[in-house]
Amino acid sequence: MLINPKLLKALELIEEISPGSYIVGGFIRDHFINRSHIADVDVAVAGNGFSLARQISDRLGDEASFAPLDEINGCGRLVFNSPDHEIMDITTLKAPTIDEDLSRRDFTINAIAVRVSDFICSGLELLIDPLNGLQDIKHGHIRACSDNAFSDDPLRIFRAYRFTTQLGFSIEAKSLLLMEQAVQGLSEISGERIRDELYLILAEPNSFGTLIAMEELGAITLLFPELKRMKGASQNRFHDLDVWNHSLKVVEKIEFLINNLESFFPEHKDRILNYLRHEICPGRNRPWLVKLAGLFHDSGKPLTSTVDSIGNIHFYGHEKVSRQIIENSIVKLKMSNRESEFVLKLVGSHMRLSSLTVSEPSRKFLFRVSDRFQEDIIGMSLIFIADLRSSCGPARKQSHMDNALIGVKTLFDYFFELPGEPVAPLVNGNDIITYFNISPGPQIGYVLKRIREKQALGEIASRQDALHEARRIIERLEPGTSSQ
Repeated sequence: MLINPKLLKALELIEEISPGSYIVGGFIRDHFINRSHIADVDVAVAGNGFSLARQISDRLGDEASFAPLDEINGCGRLVFNSPDHEIMDITTLKAPTIDEDLSRRDFTINAIAVRVSDFICSGLELLIDPLNGLQDIKHGHIRACSDNAFSDDPLRIFRAYRFTTQLGFSIEAKSLLLMEQAVQGLSEISGERIRDELYLILAEPNSFGTLIAMEELGAITLLFPELKRMKGASQNRFHDLDVWNHSLKVVEKIEFLINNLESFFPEHKDRILNYLRHEICPGRNRPWLVKLAGLFHDSGKPLTSTVDSIGNIHFYGHEKVSRQIIENSIVKLKMSNRESEFVLKLVGSHMRLSSLTVSEPSRKFLFRVSDRFQEDIIGMSLIFIADLRSSCGPARKQSHMDNALIGVKTLFDYFFELPGEPVAPLVNGNDIITYFNISPGPQIGYVLKRIREKQALGEIASRQDALHEARRIIERLEPGTSSQ
């Protein structure tokens, strides 16, 4: 099998310094399921894995850098200086023997090992497989290594579902029963660990079915109890599903859109993909956040539901309440500030494009949306289209769908054709304050924003025009404002 020469050199150093070490877990699993690229190697050593990782890093010099993972439990990481940034995690054996160490791991498909010395000489010919993990790989089964696997670490429930998504495997019956018995323990898991696993699940292109399976155990609403009230919550005539199932379907449609960009937005496919692939914080990009926003986008509906005199259901202001709900929920996940701001923006503004279902966007609309949301009009648009395609009640018309798609394409055309550099402003805040003899305040920003809009739309083109427009706006805001 092919392995980066730098990783092989690190293995040779490990064998030299700590003979009797083992390659374990995902590296072996991925080889036997023919995953196209293997970039991560886990090594279990008899000594202190943290210290050994640092020592190996020193010996490798510029070829790899050391990343501390868990000094207390003896785990360090090597990040290799290569195009694929391969990593090697070096951990202390958790038991006196390799067989016992493997029995304490999560799933049998990850409980296969090979001595480092044997691997260097003959690859994966001399495997150690006490729990028949190779058979489970062959049959596509996810099976717990022990009856205590999930009670020892309930986060393994999320890992089991992640592997169903990533590998297409199924969870065997006894393990599923053990998961059900341990699911309440998820409430004790740290937000960071939940976030990392949830990211790995939602980052997969087809995670919708996994969310449904997770909630069959009650895992989603256990973590986010605010979502429980969505189940069975009635909707208006634009919908055929309750709020919960509609929101799940929105996640499904978001994935469908992302997986089929060529069919929906062929001219802008590459730009949209670049936007989605961009790491909004190190190691995590945008698709999981768009899906999370899709799941929460209508969470405020049960709290804002009203019925008018003729029996029509309304949800006035539900997007604001939904934003408050997810704001409270994502605190648990310890998201970065940029991730939090992004999700809140998508949920709080998911109704912003709704006029596109019935009318063409005006140039003023295109400017205002583009100016306010910038490239995040992409995330907004994906949720908007997915929301419509998940609303199939008797009041929903095909024309709504058609108009919305045309409107979003028009919005993309407008935004992507904007010049890279902003147009130089005709006036600034000091000009307004001095010329009109008014005090600094929020109205100055409002005036400048409206002037910038007029300038972008080609309605004003000179400083004189800008000052004339400023006077008109100020007099409307504050009648009788004097000027020099």
